[in-house]
Amino acid sequence: MPYYELEYILENLIDILEKKKEAEEGNDEDMAERKSSMMSDAKRMMPAGTPTSVNSSSMPSIPSIGGGSMPSFPSVPSNLKI
Repeated sequence: MPYYELEYILENLIDILEKKKEAEEGNDEDMAERKSSMMSDAKRMMPAGTPTSVNSSSMPSIPSIGGGSMPSFPSVPSNLKI
């Protein structure tokens, strides 16, 4: 393959790759803008008393099972046994 053909192909490939990179960078910026816009819209739609972040004081505690015995479940009626 002559040198000028190889040079032409490489220049076109470089141009294509540069355009692809610019498009991907633009998509990343666009996605970040859309995400921040959606987050601000969601915060505006929340009721006034709703906290924006979840903290441990607003979460209910889970009861411990270790202190007592496990609850007993009723047995299966004899007419339903196989």
